[in-house]
Amino acid sequence: MAIRFALLLSLLVILLQDFWFRTVHWALFPLLTIGLISLKLLEGKDASLAGEQIAVNLSFLVLVLAILTGYLFVSRRRFINITEGLMGWADILFLVAIGFYLSALNYVFFYIVSIPLVLILWIFYQFITGNKGKHIPLAGLQSLLFIVFLAGDWWYFHIDIADDYWLLRYLTPWIQH
Repeated sequence: MAIRFALLLSLLVILLQDFWFRTVHWALFPLLTIGLISLKLLEGKDASLAGEQIAVNLSFLVLVLAILTGYLFVSRRRFINITEGLMGWADILFLVAIGFYLSALNYVFFYIVSIPLVLILWIFYQFITGNKGKHIPLAGLQSLLFIVFLAGDWWYFHIDIADDYWLLRYLTPWIQH
């Protein structure tokens, strides 16, 4: 229970730092990663399977970043470093950290669902506060969504987001049609 509390607390700190300061202290990400790995092992997950899932998750992230960089290169006709003004290191390090906990399908699911939800949350936040900042606190808002994802798994749905079974069970009827 203590490790869960520590993880939720570190995710909350990421959220608050990204919103208030538009920067997140780098030390939070190794702590988050170690905490997520520890939790995964304490939950009795197969270490060899976990290694494969981590490799798939990080490969997916590298592919997404490469496609984004390639798209920007083609559209702007010059190399664009995405970490200079488009995407912060905190955004990337957050996605790396959660890649050490989530199963492969859950990682892709979280990524695909969180991006539009972050945009919706940011637009709603701007509408409510009148703050028209152009930089979206992606790591912060994704950490908020990850808090909801984790808490929902731990205390409500009990789906085990470190395993693809729940998602496959849900998707199988849709795929077979």
